[in-house]
Amino acid sequence: MADRSSRSSLHLARAAGLFLTATASCVYFNTYYNAEKYFRQAEKARVEEERGRGGAELGRGSGRGSRGAGYESLYEKAVRKASIVLEKHPESELVDDAMFLVGQALYWQRDYAYGARSFQDLEENFPDSEYVDRARLWRARCQRDLGHAGEARALLTALVLERSHVGDRAGMELGDMAAAGGDLRAAIYDYRTTLSAFSRTPLADQLWLRIGNAHFALDGAEDLDSAVVAYDRALGEARADSVKYRARLNRGRVLYRQGEPVPALDAYRSLLREGRFRPWEGETRILIGRYHRESGALPAALEEFERVRDDFPGTAVSAMALYQTGLVYLQDRGDRPQAQDYFKEVGRERRGSEADSLARVMLVTTGRLDALLEEIYGADSTAAALQAGSLSTSPEAEPDTAAVQEPVTGPPGSLGAIGGAVMAGTGLDTAVSSVGTPVDST
Repeated sequence: MADRSSRSSLHLARAAGLFLTATASCVYFNTYYNAEKYFRQAEKARVEEERGRGGAELGRGSGRGSRGAGYESLYEKAVRKASIVLEKHPESELVDDAMFLVGQALYWQRDYAYGARSFQDLEENFPDSEYVDRARLWRARCQRDLGHAGEARALLTALVLERSHVGDRAGMELGDMAAAGGDLRAAIYDYRTTLSAFSRTPLADQLWLRIGNAHFALDGAEDLDSAVVAYDRALGEARADSVKYRARLNRGRVLYRQGEPVPALDAYRSLLREGRFRPWEGETRILIGRYHRESGALPAALEEFERVRDDFPGTAVSAMALYQTGLVYLQDRGDRPQAQDYFKEVGRERRGSEADSLARVMLVTTGRLDALLEEIYGADSTAAALQAGSLSTSPEAEPDTAAVQEPVTGPPGSLGAIGGAVMAGTGLDTAVSSVGTPVDST
C-alpha cells in the first residue's frame, strides 16, 4: 500500500514537472511568436513606406533612408519581446532565433552598433546555428553603415570565398559598396566574380542588371554597348516583374543616350501597354515627358508630368513630376517665379524623396540668382544715373566706362542674357534627375 502511494506521488511529481516545463516552453514560445509577429508587421510597414517614397529604388534600399515612426515602434516591440526570451529563458532552443531577430530589428532602427553586437554574440555563442552566416552578412551591413568599410568588405569577401549559402548576396553587396564609392569598374568586377563563383545563384538577374547600370553610368560608347548586353542577360534570367521592368526601361535609356530617341520612346510606350508594369507607370511617363521636353514639345511634356501627379499623388514619382515641371518653367520658359512655386510644392508632395533634395538645391540657387539680378539691376540704374549727372554737370568729362553695365535683356524676373550666364555657372541647366533605379538589395 505504501509502495502504491509512493509511486502515485512520484507520478504526480513527474506530471507536475512536465506541466511546469511545458508551461515554461509555452511561455517563451509565445513570447518569441509575438516578437516575430511584430517584426513581420514592421517589415511590411517599412517596405510600404520605402515604396511610397521611392525607398529601395530611389533611396538605394538600405537602413540609411528616412525614418518612419510607424514601423520603428513595431521594431521596438519586436526587440522588447525577443529580449524577454534572451533574459528569462537563456537555455531555450529559440535563443539564437531571438538574437538574430533583435539584430535585424536594431539595424532597421539604425542602431548599427548594438545590431552588430547582437550578431557577433550569436556567432560567438552559437557557432553551429543556422543563422551564423546570415549574422555575418548583417554584421557587415552594420559595419558598412557605421562607416567601417574595411571591416564590412572583409566580412563580405570571406563569405564569398567560403562559398557560403549567402555568398552570392555578399558578393552583390561588395559590388554595391564599390558602386556607391564611385568605383564602377570595381563594382562590375565584383558582380561578375559573384556570377562566376555562384553559377546557379537566383540573384543572377539582379547582378546582370547592376552590371548594366554600372556600364550605363560610365557612359562610354563601348560601355553603352556592354550595358545593352547586360540588360538582355538580365531579361533572360529575370523572374520578377520589377527586374524585367527595370531592364527594359534602362535599355530604352541606353538607346536614347546612343542617339536613337524614337526607338527609346517606343520602348517606354511598350511598357505602358503591359498591365503588369502598372506599379512603375509613373517612372515611365516621366521619361516620356522628358523626351517631349528635349524634343521641344513642352505642352506634351507638361501633360505627361501632370498625369503622373494625378495618378500617383503623394508618391516619389509625383514629387519628381513636380520637379520636372519646375524645370520646364525655369529652363525652357524662363518663368522663375512659377518654377519656384513648383519646387516648393515638391517637398509638400513627398518629403525626403530624391526630387525633394533636387528641388531644395534649385530653390537655393534660384534664390541666389534673384539676389544677384537685383544687384545687377541696381548697379545698372546707379550707373545710368551717374552717367546722366556727369553729362549734365560737366559736358567735357569722359564717362566712367568701368561703372557702365551692359543692359540686361528681358524684363526683371525673366532669364535674360545675364541670368542665363549665371545658370550655366551653377549647373542648373544639367541638373535633371535620373529616374532609373537599382533593385532592392536587402
